[in-house]
Amino acid sequence: MENLNEFIDYCSKLQNGVLEGVIDPIKAAKELKRAEKMAKNSYVEIELDLFTEVGKYEKNQLKDMGIETRNGGKTYSYKNVPEWVDQKGQLDSIQDKAKQAYQAAMNGGVFIDQDTGEVITPCEVTNRKDVIIFKNL
Repeated sequence: MENLNEFIDYCSKLQNGVLEGVIDPIKAAKELKRAEKMAKNSYVEIELDLFTEVGKYEKNQLKDMGIETRNGGKTYSYKNVPEWVDQKGQLDSIQDKAKQAYQAAMNGGVFIDQDTGEVITPCEVTNRKDVIIFKNL
């Protein structure tokens, strides 16, 4: 665990250096992202062995170690259900019109459905946080 403590110290030094203005935030962020990527890749590589090892313990033993296991969730697909496909197509059309109404509203206008003459209500939009992507780490 000595190497882990060195790693933690290194990350803390980068963070503090940026906060104190002595380390370039771009350099620090690239180093931290590179470390994050390496840690994730390493975890993926040992995950099968981890599940095998965890399977040897009772739930209460795992809890004492600060580990919990959960079953993976399910994903349902309805693409083979004809009624769903039809309704989904209609929903997609409604969403497209609401997006166009939003764009029109942003420009001070309204969007009118060409087929029905109905004024379409714009959808609500929530902007996500901007991100910075580092390539070739």
